[in-house]
Amino acid sequence: MALKGTSSVNFDVKSPASDFFQEFMVKTNFPKEGHAEIEIDTIAGTEKRRNRYKMSRFHITKDWYETIKESLPDDKTWQNLDRFKQLEGTMTVIAKEGGKGAEGVWTVEYEKTRSELDVPHFIIDTCVKFFKVMDENLLELSN
Repeated sequence: MALKGTSSVNFDVKSPASDFFQEFMVKTNFPKEGHAEIEIDTIAGTEKRRNRYKMSRFHITKDWYETIKESLPDDKTWQNLDRFKQLEGTMTVIAKEGGKGAEGVWTVEYEKTRSELDVPHFIIDTCVKFFKVMDENLLELSN
């Protein structure tokens, strides 16, 4: 098995893209300089535009993962983060047409210390659970 790889998952976001991304930036507390960007896409075949928010290639640390995991008390997933030489995350939030929600894309780039170790799906799965809880909380606050 290869030592380096990338794993990604898409998920639905019910709150507005800008609100979700702002909350992500606050909750994750990663350094934004050099990592955060906003792009405006033209939707193919139309003159319509949409926003794409991206926080890219930030380091996923053991402390950060523990903080995320603590907010999901029923989550039992665990794997030793020290088994990875590199863990970097990218969060992309793409606004849906009309501002009614968004599509989230969570990607983890990794380098394992040994080839027999599993792909870090535990990071992706735990974080997506956290992002969905964060989205639900945002929706509750807006009502």
